[in-house]
Amino acid sequence: MSEDYEDPEPASLDDAQLQARLASIYRVCDPAWSLARPVLEFRPEHLPDPWTQDLAGVWRLIRRLLNHAGLEDLDFTLVDTRTGDGGFDAQIWGQLYFEHRAADGPAFCVGHIGDARAMLGPATLAVSWAWLFERRARGPVGSAYREHAIDFSTVPMPDEIDAALAAVVLGFGHVLATASYDPRASGTSTGAWQQSAWTTNNFGLPVELAVRAFAVWLVLSEREEAEVERLRGEFPVTQRKFLDPHYAELRHLRAQWLEALGLEGLAPQPRADYTLAPIELDPEFAAQLESYESERREQLRAFNRGRPLVRVRTRPRGFMTAAGALTGVFASVGTGLAWPILAGTALGYLAAQPMLSLRCSDPECEAKVSAETKECPRCGGFFVGTVDRASQRLAAIEAWEESQRGVPTLPELDRAD
Repeated sequence: MSEDYEDPEPASLDDAQLQARLASIYRVCDPAWSLARPVLEFRPEHLPDPWTQDLAGVWRLIRRLLNHAGLEDLDFTLVDTRTGDGGFDAQIWGQLYFEHRAADGPAFCVGHIGDARAMLGPATLAVSWAWLFERRARGPVGSAYREHAIDFSTVPMPDEIDAALAAVVLGFGHVLATASYDPRASGTSTGAWQQSAWTTNNFGLPVELAVRAFAVWLVLSEREEAEVERLRGEFPVTQRKFLDPHYAELRHLRAQWLEALGLEGLAPQPRADYTLAPIELDPEFAAQLESYESERREQLRAFNRGRPLVRVRTRPRGFMTAAGALTGVFASVGTGLAWPILAGTALGYLAAQPMLSLRCSDPECEAKVSAETKECPRCGGFFVGTVDRASQRLAAIEAWEESQRGVPTLPELDRAD
């Protein structure tokens, strides 16, 4: 099979192109080793290390996945590219990518750190990318395999689709087809509750193609039906609707796929399992990471240092109104009267009026403050006034800034009730 193939748009990748890409990956690894790999799953048996939502947790996860990929001796650099805490949104989604740096070698760049599942998708893809880059740099196994003196600057970086397919070859296909499409494994945030799928922003691999590639690996490795059925049951419905027809079709095409991939005559191999020796951070390295995270947290506490802010008056109107209405509902039970509900709603609204509190106007902070507070204790900004609604904050700050330049300002928004 020719090694030259076009790089089509992912949505147009047909079987011939998928076979060409997979064949190019199998040429630089041991196919028998690949097809004997256990299926990586989001389970303690495969990922036993404790998860912490910091660089230490990310380092352990990457190290574990590299060990699963047979790169136990690969040293790497962890690069923190986080620019802020991003509010609540950034705490539930993950971003991680691989690059090879001339000075540092393999580097994994951390954009956001979410929970363990949110990080598993991007971490798996990044490690697969690193594995394929290393394999192609060192040459095909069993031929002119190179151990030393590699000029990595001359090695082309695998493209996104090959990196994703490398995850399948490594036995990471189950994670590729599930956790990598979890909305929390997003490459770019598009709002507090709406994240684009990881594939949309980064790897461009349609979910159906990821599922088909995983189904190919299941068929080639001749997994027992009980294992396939268990894995199928763990697929979300959106992915399962692709897995069922693809797996049913490919079961009858195993010989053709083996031939197309250049794997005909491959002898069955005993199933392997992951070696799960505990991953321990070097105490000095762990202390360095903790010190770095502590300094970063302190810096984030003052991310508005030197910037003008305003206090925002807030009252629990919504909660109190709902509580009053609910009380009225209970009072009206058995009477058929509507006035207790109306009265309860009104009383709840009125009860909220004196329950005034002040908060920082920055939506990523919103620390509770007092009228005497001059500097926000959380984000470090200084207060130049007080407004009734959050929608007034920008106008108030702009008015203050104009006043500092001697320009006539908007009417004073810092007024008493």
